[in-house]
Amino acid sequence: MKILAGYLKGVELKTPPKIRVTSSAVKKSVMDTIGKNINDKIFWDLCAGSGNMGIEAISRGARKSVFVETDRQCIDFIKLNCDRLNIINKTLILKEDIIKFVTDNIVLKELHDDVIIYVDPPFEKDYLITKMLDVIDKFENENNYFRMIIIETTKSYKLGKLEKFKAYSIKNYGEIKILFLIPNR
Repeated sequence: MKILAGYLKGVELKTPPKIRVTSSAVKKSVMDTIGKNINDKIFWDLCAGSGNMGIEAISRGARKSVFVETDRQCIDFIKLNCDRLNIINKTLILKEDIIKFVTDNIVLKELHDDVIIYVDPPFEKDYLITKMLDVIDKFENENNYFRMIIIETTKSYKLGKLEKFKAYSIKNYGEIKILFLIPNR
């Protein structure tokens, strides 16, 4: 798996075995849709797996990537790649549940700037998306942090009703669906 664009373009990332890695076509589509909006933003890579998306975000101009993952082996690979690429100072790597992370007011206060969220849970844990969106929908009322939420999930996933976000774009890649949500402001 390689970085597709930016100052790290062409760099090969090491990935943990037995995880589903976001394909290059999906990664390119996501990053092209975000475009220059990524510049100087904080990028949350939730259920980060290999850290592929957060590292790509840094390469394309994100100020910082926050990697949240529960699997120790995945965390070790994210740290390995970030150390090897000399970008560890642009990262926060947490071994934590994404719902706990999103609801933790201390972390939210520390990361009070413009945030782009990318979430890609294991397909059998799609319920995490709904729980996370419920929490964010409540926080958004008070904080206005979130500029975009990007969800990678199965084609069969049904987005529930949200009060403070709307679908900006939905793209399908075989059995994978990418949802782009933006605030209703």
